[in-house]
Amino acid sequence: MAFDIIQANFIKGELSPLVHARVDLELYRSGLSLCENWLVLPQGGIKARPGTMFVAEVKVSSKAVRVAKFIYSTETNYMLEFGENYIRVFKEQSQVLNAGTPVEITTTYTEAELFELQFTQDENTLYIAHKDHVPATLTRSSHTSWTLADMSFTAKPAEWVAANYPQRVTFYEDRLVLAATPNEPNTAWFSKTGDHANFTIGVAADDAMKIVARTGQVNAIQWMVEDKLLQFGTTAATRTLGGVGDTALEPDNIAQRRHTTDGSSSIQPIQTGAVTVFAGDKNRRLREFIYSFENDRFLAPDLTMLSEHILKPQLKEMAYAQDPFPIIWCALNNGELAGCTYDSDFKIAGWHRHRLGGDAGQGWGEVESIDVIPGTDHDELWMVVKRTINGGTKRYIEYLTQPFDDELLTKEDAVQVDSALVYAGAAADTVSGLDHVEGETISILANGAIDPVQAVVGGSVSLQGGRTTTKAAFGLGYTATARTLRLGVSDAEGTILGQKVRVGRVIVDVLASLLTKAGTALDSLEVVVLRDGADPMDSSPPLFTGSREVVIDDDWETGGQVYLVQDVPLPATIRAITPAANT
Repeated sequence: MAFDIIQANFIKGELSPLVHARVDLELYRSGLSLCENWLVLPQGGIKARPGTMFVAEVKVSSKAVRVAKFIYSTETNYMLEFGENYIRVFKEQSQVLNAGTPVEITTTYTEAELFELQFTQDENTLYIAHKDHVPATLTRSSHTSWTLADMSFTAKPAEWVAANYPQRVTFYEDRLVLAATPNEPNTAWFSKTGDHANFTIGVAADDAMKIVARTGQVNAIQWMVEDKLLQFGTTAATRTLGGVGDTALEPDNIAQRRHTTDGSSSIQPIQTGAVTVFAGDKNRRLREFIYSFENDRFLAPDLTMLSEHILKPQLKEMAYAQDPFPIIWCALNNGELAGCTYDSDFKIAGWHRHRLGGDAGQGWGEVESIDVIPGTDHDELWMVVKRTINGGTKRYIEYLTQPFDDELLTKEDAVQVDSALVYAGAAADTVSGLDHVEGETISILANGAIDPVQAVVGGSVSLQGGRTTTKAAFGLGYTATARTLRLGVSDAEGTILGQKVRVGRVIVDVLASLLTKAGTALDSLEVVVLRDGADPMDSSPPLFTGSREVVIDDDWETGGQVYLVQDVPLPATIRAITPAANT
């Protein structure tokens, strides 16, 4: 029997092997068995991940570092590099220098403490909490002038002593909230309203106060975020705290409520719209903390239920980018970067995995830390990436470039390589400045055309065949690979899942793409979009939008699964595929 089955969207992303036979679910028609280095788009398609731009090597590449945002406003924001005993500053996609030297703030935070720090911000001041350090403030006076100091309290609580300082920090109703000392892990201290250094406890409406989360157990507070109520997660529950009804929180007006028994880790959650997304206590699940009018309480549905395998390496950090696509980004302990394309209003949660170009021992550049700041044309995901370069360990600060959009960018603007250097200038056949990838084999897109891969020697490369370029992207190559689920048509007469299936051809619908490949086996892929006979032979062909049919040399053992691959530094967006199969 012959039949065509269109898959018109991929909105569920990479699904867990546990649901690869659930042809009875609608999600089966919109999921993938593999989605690596493709972005799942909220509109339903998939787009080859954009590359990362190299910014700078960290101060000491042999030591772990962490990035953390400092946002004064959407126009004035910074990324901070926290390393052992120092902080460095980045702004507008480059490192902030003072007289040619990186701006640096001295700290007492050790390498082992960096990922235990928690932050909250009030205009030009970043508050920092750690159990072994007096709560501190990092204050910006100008791009190049920063001051880190221990907080000077009007009345510091007597419980706060060496190795017993609060570990969690946030603001609520113009009060600084510090919580969870090692000796009192379920306790929060609230400053006097509008006086963030005053913790003198009193009975007046605006006085400071100490509140214990009474749960029947001493469950440590793991995170706190400000909303209409103060939301916080503990090791065994999610809770809220505020004044009774819609009134303000005051010493004699306190309402606590437990909502779920889902435990949390200490990873700082993200907030988007009316939803807080937090990590489960084992760092293998993400949950929404969202109010249910029907239940008159907050619930914590699991965002990873259908893709539970994605976070098995365990979550290390997460950050949220809203523009151009709403994605919760997750740095995993194995160095992978996971993304969840997320919109609670439309019930979208589609997972995708990313392995950056290069190698740090597992076959990919390992992402060790992430955060997001607003950029000029998109929200920028910044990261620390570890690689072995020219035989040595290197850690680089990089950011994810703008996803390709043919209405905003030309093919010549595409950056589809990692740790990239972009050249724009007078026609040149040799480009230098590639010392950060010395000895590595890199991919090149020059004036929108692919140049052969080559190794970097002496920090430079020369284009082949006497070519010159006025705009080019140089960097570590990577491959975007997606694979559909087994064909599993299900109706009243039964299903074809598990039957012998052969795909003889597939129709692929693409948007602004070139040299994308399809097939049922990775060693026999066919190019979807080739040069048209009318295209000039002395220039790169234009990007193509539309449907193309690919004839496939398939056997009967693939289950009808189709690979979609982009292995060259060119844009690719896939809107739908239609396999033509026989049983």
